[in-house]
Amino acid sequence: MKKWICLALAACLAAGLTACGGAKETADDTKAEQTETAAEEKKEEETGVSDISQNADGFIEIHSAEDFVRFAELFKEEAINSGDRRVNLNAVLMADIDLSDAIPADSTLLPLGGEYSVEKDGKESTVWASFAGEFDGNGHTISGIHLDVTDRGRSAGLFHTVYTWEDQAVSIHDLTIADSSFSGNANYMGAFAGSASTNTLFENCTVAETVTVESSGESSRTGGIAGYAEEGGNLFYHCTNYGTVTGSDPGGILGGAGSDTCLVQCDNYGSVTGERSAAGIINRHDGSSGYAGIVIGCVNYGEVQSAGTACGIVCTNGSTLRYCVNAGRVEGKDAFAIGEKDGSIYACGNIGTVSAADPYIYRFGYSWDLGTYEGFSEEEVSENRGYTGEALMGKDIEVIPMDPSAAADGSLTAILQEMEDYGAWTQGDGFPVWDGTGGVEKYERICEVLGIR
Repeated sequence: MKKWICLALAACLAAGLTACGGAKETADDTKAEQTETAAEEKKEEETGVSDISQNADGFIEIHSAEDFVRFAELFKEEAINSGDRRVNLNAVLMADIDLSDAIPADSTLLPLGGEYSVEKDGKESTVWASFAGEFDGNGHTISGIHLDVTDRGRSAGLFHTVYTWEDQAVSIHDLTIADSSFSGNANYMGAFAGSASTNTLFENCTVAETVTVESSGESSRTGGIAGYAEEGGNLFYHCTNYGTVTGSDPGGILGGAGSDTCLVQCDNYGSVTGERSAAGIINRHDGSSGYAGIVIGCVNYGEVQSAGTACGIVCTNGSTLRYCVNAGRVEGKDAFAIGEKDGSIYACGNIGTVSAADPYIYRFGYSWDLGTYEGFSEEEVSENRGYTGEALMGKDIEVIPMDPSAAADGSLTAILQEMEDYGAWTQGDGFPVWDGTGGVEKYERICEVLGIR
């Protein structure tokens, strides 16, 4: 009898322990749920929405088109509610996304920033906002942006305006835009941004060949990457345009820029067509007597056309051009392989075709030229081609071989490398290109970005 009583007590004890364990597990689950709910409420309080995840670095993670829509809504809410015109949100793209069915062309969610209508106390007013954070494309692609901003503001792109102040850095990087169109009568238009203010960085930004950027605005500044960069320390680094750019005064990368804006190793492959002027890299670069801005190591492969002035690299040039190459076709009433004579043009090259209704070639000094000039007599080419075949920098060396094959077989590159002032060249795909390190020691900000000391 005692034996069975003991067994029964043991069974009851075991059952009791199991019941207690189950109760404990239930309590733990409840506590975990409460903790998770509190965390979600805290995240909602911090970000304004409950269904966008934020990583440990405070970046909003965008995994889908729906996430992007929520990010755009949050951006708009921040602009309207914060009272600060600069919306400082950081985001990272976690996958390729297609916005074709997510955001219609007339939606006020794009561009990110610009003017937002606000109704308060029965009165309607307008607030203006710009992007002042970091957007990390993380190597991914945004497609399906079809934006028409006719009569909807002066700037247009994925971002209306990228704006910072004091020493805060704002950046958009490692992002591709594809299968998209940007149109309207905005004065400043680009696939990534309509305009950029001081101290902004665009790095590894790519516009695919399936993108069109077209502004019908009078005196518009239109670019593959951005329409206009204001004066004060903007940098476009390793940006590439394959898309079609059209406007009054377009450029493959930038429509225009103030002094201190720098373009480093940016390439244009796309078609650039302008009513008044057109340029392969940047249309107008305003500078100062010190030529504070610089365009270095940029290459134009695309076709540049204008009823007015067409330039392979830059048209109105108030900056410093170094180690740039035109490898595309440049056609206009006035046409220049590199750029007009303003500013400082040095150690640049041309292997492209230049065609002008009014033949004139600027002597872009201390440079090399193996290009073709349509509409020019041999005498005109000989007189205006530059320093081809002559002593350079006071050195009795024939710097430029006249055989075009010298560009492709590397012999031109070898000659340029032998000269102290031309040692920044390396052999590219068929012609010399800047090697990314030499010749920039005195440009502090560029040296800092490139790690050159």
